[in-house]
Amino acid sequence: MLASLSRTLRRLVTRQNFLLALGIWCLSQASILLLHNSFRQLTDESILDLRAEGYSQEDVKELLHTAGAQGRQQYMWISLLDLGVYMWAYTFLLSGLLTMASAVAPFEFFKYFNLLPCLAVLFDVVENILTLSMLLTYPDLVDAIAPIMPVVSKWKWNCLYCCACLVGGSGCYCLAVAAGLAGKRDRGQAGGSGKQEKAQQSKQQQKQTGRAKRA
Repeated sequence: MLASLSRTLRRLVTRQNFLLALGIWCLSQASILLLHNSFRQLTDESILDLRAEGYSQEDVKELLHTAGAQGRQQYMWISLLDLGVYMWAYTFLLSGLLTMASAVAPFEFFKYFNLLPCLAVLFDVVENILTLSMLLTYPDLVDAIAPIMPVVSKWKWNCLYCCACLVGGSGCYCLAVAAGLAGKRDRGQAGGSGKQEKAQQSKQQQKQTGRAKRA
């Protein structure tokens, strides 16, 4: 099943699809940032989804209480945009980058690393669903859901950190491979030029020898 999913992702990663996902990601990112700025003006706090350093269940309860009805409504729109568009765009972009890097990877198993962003998005989906559940039923489910949120968020960010390290490492490897190929091509061209020069010199010497014999 995992192998089939990895192959499907590799088939979907085309230049057109990648650029489309990049455009969607840029638009949704800009929209989320605008909504988030409005949210911060009300609460002077960041939403839970963006706290890469982590948070506690007390932070969850305090944020939802401080936000008030208007802030919780804005937070709900951010979560819906994230759940509906943003997370799928960044997942495709990360999977696409890892898929492209796997084409020159020295290890066969590297091609399955394009599944790691899918794991990250699963935790992101759970985090957003839990957030929406608290926002829509506030304050009924806060005490039950708040202890789960920090755990889900931690695993989401761990997966995203791994994706970032893999993308960065594979990018450096691709640059090294490209530099090596360019060096071989340059050496080959230099060697070919040297052979041509030697052949021309040999022809000239043969002509000169023939003229000397005739004289």
